[in-house]
Amino acid sequence: MKFMRLYTNAFENIVFGAVETVYSDGVAAFYKTTEKQRLGWKSLDDTLYARSKVSTGVRLDFHTDSETFAFRAISGRKFDLLLDGMLFYSLSADDFDRQGKSRVFDIRLAEGAKHSDAGRRVTLIFPSHDEQTVLEYIELSDGAYVKPHEYSGKMLFIGDSITQGWNSGFDSLSYAWQTALYFNADCVINGVGGGFFSECTFDKPDFDPDIVIIAYGTNDFGRYKSVDEFCPRVNGYLELVKNAYGDKKVFCILPIWRSDIHKYPKYSSFASCCDVIREAALKRGIKVVDGMRLVPHFNEFFSDHVHPNALGFCMYANALIGELEKGIEKKA
Repeated sequence: MKFMRLYTNAFENIVFGAVETVYSDGVAAFYKTTEKQRLGWKSLDDTLYARSKVSTGVRLDFHTDSETFAFRAISGRKFDLLLDGMLFYSLSADDFDRQGKSRVFDIRLAEGAKHSDAGRRVTLIFPSHDEQTVLEYIELSDGAYVKPHEYSGKMLFIGDSITQGWNSGFDSLSYAWQTALYFNADCVINGVGGGFFSECTFDKPDFDPDIVIIAYGTNDFGRYKSVDEFCPRVNGYLELVKNAYGDKKVFCILPIWRSDIHKYPKYSSFASCCDVIREAALKRGIKVVDGMRLVPHFNEFFSDHVHPNALGFCMYANALIGELEKGIEKKA
């Protein structure tokens, strides 16, 4: 069988979720954050800076009649591959051929769902956790057509490790991914593990969302000595959000339940942390989603004391979708 190889510039029209792409020496590196955001995180902590560079939310999303699909990754260890919107493969670097330091992933699309006359949708989700993804090329059956997926809207997610999808098992099961897939929305996922409300990390990327979702707070809880110290951080950040996206549908998710909710009482309570965020959001006309109603308050829905597991993320996404639909209807 003959193959058609497309290098970075030739497939950039099927890359989504990257607010910045850097081309160098025939390869492409994809960023979920702007340079200003990354420098903001770097000024706070080198670990946060490293996490801000991970390719969370970036993917290839296209329709094709190709029987095969291959790609060469210079970095990136685990990819989810969806066929027609359903997870069919979880691609681990250890299972595929190595060429020097890079890895070649080769999949027969015909082994998935049955082809339709119009071909099938292929969505390759880049690793969300461990490292930035760098690709050199993709490869399809010779003569196959490649058409970018058409979305119905755009969503911007801003948050911490829960938004990044830590411990979801599969990156495609994070609440942000599931929500975007439900709404058929192009999305940028600015999730940074360990992130918190900080004005220096905010920037407006070259991406025009219809819906903006902010979900900080769980790392702010216990971070400050008092509510009075926390208040200006939240108000300052949400003021930037309002100024940048005041004409959009903006939602703020309050922190979800965590098993150590009473362990770090630097605030008077976890509830007071939520109250500060709620008041700051409502003051600016931002719709508030009660995080305590998104995931059941049982350890069975969590992988640790903070992060939902795959089941917990499914519950989170399902509940959030309902809240977004109600909020969108009210503002329509």
